[in-house]
Amino acid sequence: MGEGFGETRIAKIMPQPRIGRLPVLCCPSGNFLRDLFERIEVAGGIAITPGVVGDDGLTAAQHQDEFGVHDRRQSSIRHQAPPVRFPLNPLLPAGGGLLEAGMAQPSDVREVLQYIPQFRGKVFLVLIEAGLLPEPAVAETLLDLAVLEDLGVKLVLGVLGGDLKDLFDWTLECEIMAARVSRAITDPAAVRETRDILARGQSAVVDASATGPLDEAVVDFALAIGVAKIISLLEDEILIDGAPAHAIRAADATSLEDRTNAAGVPLLRSAAAACRRGVPRVHVLNGRRQGVLVDEIFSNEGVGTMVHADSYRMIRPLREEDIPELLGMIGRSVRRTKLVERTYEDIQSRIGDFHVMTIDDNVVACVALHGYPAESCAEVACLYVKQAHEGRGYGKQLVARAEQSALGHGIPRVFALTNRAAPFFSSLGYSQATVEALPQRRRAQFEASGRDSLVFSKIISGKIEPRMEANGHE
Repeated sequence: MGEGFGETRIAKIMPQPRIGRLPVLCCPSGNFLRDLFERIEVAGGIAITPGVVGDDGLTAAQHQDEFGVHDRRQSSIRHQAPPVRFPLNPLLPAGGGLLEAGMAQPSDVREVLQYIPQFRGKVFLVLIEAGLLPEPAVAETLLDLAVLEDLGVKLVLGVLGGDLKDLFDWTLECEIMAARVSRAITDPAAVRETRDILARGQSAVVDASATGPLDEAVVDFALAIGVAKIISLLEDEILIDGAPAHAIRAADATSLEDRTNAAGVPLLRSAAAACRRGVPRVHVLNGRRQGVLVDEIFSNEGVGTMVHADSYRMIRPLREEDIPELLGMIGRSVRRTKLVERTYEDIQSRIGDFHVMTIDDNVVACVALHGYPAESCAEVACLYVKQAHEGRGYGKQLVARAEQSALGHGIPRVFALTNRAAPFFSSLGYSQATVEALPQRRRAQFEASGRDSLVFSKIISGKIEPRMEANGHE
């Protein structure tokens, strides 16, 4: 971690305000996530006070005065840092309006907030190669760990390299409620001591320098303390075909080795082995990237490679409690007339027709299969994939599920009404047909609607093989 330690030095290496995947709201500290949860905590609920954070020249302290946001973490890291400007978020469109003003978009905030109840009370083992990573990235990680601690996550920080005392001092400077484990992670007695530290509401810092990132001894320790995740912030990363893989089933890891970078192969093997032994999820992240921890665990898709043993992504029947989320999800396409308008009652009355794809049990896509058994056919309808999840083959998988359901009910033919997704259905073996191919009742509804959708029909038989992604259709 370098020579010497002190408030002045740590202030110098603290990162400037990060404007990344999550747009800055109004950040007196320069850390979007921290300030978001400070406001939630102060308000006692999800009541966020947005403010203009464009290129207005205000310092962090001036923003705090201007918007009346109190930051209870009055550490020297904040107040000794030089004044900073809040540049306009490059991800936001120009031309004025609320987006240009830098207000957080609701979808971004929702994506973060949905994980709060899932993480509270869980044990995360965070392994960090502190001696090999840039100091600003380490400092950013510690600030984000402080946020996780505030949310009720039980943290265990395993130090793989670097000066253990130096990093422990950093945790205190970030006001993490940390306590050092007196024994190394390889010592069986470290388990009991770590449990005791977590039980009294503190985060534990343990020496893991004698092990590799995912060695057997580390996994033994993780299982003994009951982790929900192992998160490794390393100099090396796992790349599949040159890029991080968002989610890999442990059972599929071996088949991916020939497409994995050389440095990533042993990490992939170790992560899969840890999952097979009982660790639910292992995240391997590029620790050199600032903000990687937040970008990974507070988004459905993540930015690193996660190996999992449980049902991370699945297609399941729609539940009644999912209906409001489904309506909100498809609303964008309804407004643009890609999808037929549906009410809560419409969906509730035919709830058995709908399936949703979930990631971390968050709904990201949907499809319906409306049967016409008297005419031996069914309609593939209400196919939609959230914009942030397009291009990953989810639409294809949902159509395959609908077709399999039709086969299971003895229905030999399916049809779809669409316009913009015509190439997608053609690629799946659907042929353009006339309205005469529609069941009588559905044809009457279609002609009365005045919509200009095309009719596509397919005779289904045998095994359904999904092939590509769709954006939305009727």
